[in-house]
Amino acid sequence: AVTVSTLAFHFNREDENEDFKMQYYNFASKISESFQQQIDTMVFNAMTMSSMITSHRMNSPWPNVTLEDFQVLTTGNRLVSHLLAVSFSPLVTQETKLSWENYAVQEAKNRANAPRLTNRSSAHARVVADGIYKIEQDEWEEDGLIRFVDDDEASPSDFYLPIWQIAPMKGNEAAVMFNQRSNSKYKS
Repeated sequence: AVTVSTLAFHFNREDENEDFKMQYYNFASKISESFQQQIDTMVFNAMTMSSMITSHRMNSPWPNVTLEDFQVLTTGNRLVSHLLAVSFSPLVTQETKLSWENYAVQEAKNRANAPRLTNRSSAHARVVADGIYKIEQDEWEEDGLIRFVDDDEASPSDFYLPIWQIAPMKGNEAAVMFNQRSNSKYKS
């Protein structure tokens, strides 16, 4: 009886170990497939948005471009990809900076959300007319607010990458005109 019990235990243990391994690999495979599907969805959404933007008829020469209905056009991609925000940033060279900033001021006055981009809500608020800016990394005002400064440091061979349009706009107004290249995470 002891021998039968020992053999039964041994064979059952082997079967349970094999069953456990099979379940483990099945679940690991499902997790991996789900992760890959999420990445594929994000990549396909980025490709779709890229195609949408590059096929868009531009109403003025680059970089003086505003994508019509940006908020509406990016909502679906943003929600499907679970992104907090999507932005459009033209590549602005040192030579085109002044004309681009002038274009941005005029265009901001014509946009539906112009009050948030053209009227200062506080002494520390930035508006489009302040131009392209950067954030001083370790500089804080006495009241704890971030110190924004004009970004005039690009060399002639360098460029600016200011956020011009962002969706959703509400809550992200301060990002407009921020030079992403001034942040070391984006310089490359």
